[in-house]
Amino acid sequence: MKKKLIALAIIGLLCMSESKAQDSVASGGNRFYRISLSLIPKHMKNKSLGYLVWLTDSTLYYSDEKMPFSPFDLNEFPGEKISFRDMKTATLYTVNPTATVLLPAVAGMVTGGVIGFAAGDDPPGAFLGTTAGEKALILGSAGFAAGAIIGGILVAIQHHVYNIKGRQEKFLELIKFVKDRELRKNK
Repeated sequence: MKKKLIALAIIGLLCMSESKAQDSVASGGNRFYRISLSLIPKHMKNKSLGYLVWLTDSTLYYSDEKMPFSPFDLNEFPGEKISFRDMKTATLYTVNPTATVLLPAVAGMVTGGVIGFAAGDDPPGAFLGTTAGEKALILGSAGFAAGAIIGGILVAIQHHVYNIKGRQEKFLELIKFVKDRELRKNK
């Protein structure tokens, strides 16, 4: 019984890692960049999260719908565009924050639960004797918390804030970062 649970947990973890990888495979290997913009003019509404689609030397193209970062016909672009002159800050997320926190949390929960259940019941009369189910609940909860903390740290270190404040040289730093990542991806 214990071997079946461990095998099931391993298969589950492998399936979770494959589902994350399919995001880039389904799009032809293109990356998705989530972006949050803070705008200079007070009358303009700040853009929370959208997807960075393309950059020129003066304009950022983004969409509310999930679109890969790739060149396109600028005349037929369905999303929105904004000039660097209107940007205060741009925060670029190179990972999906929700998935990056949730996947390690679920993996930790499953692993902790399987380990707790596989340990079995404590002998009768043992100090703080627990059943296999109680151990699975305790270790699963601890694994969930540890995985969420690790995912949160990954999100914190994998986002980049650019203080553009209407200056083109700061906007060009954002362009350089994205282009460098795209070049590394294609090697």
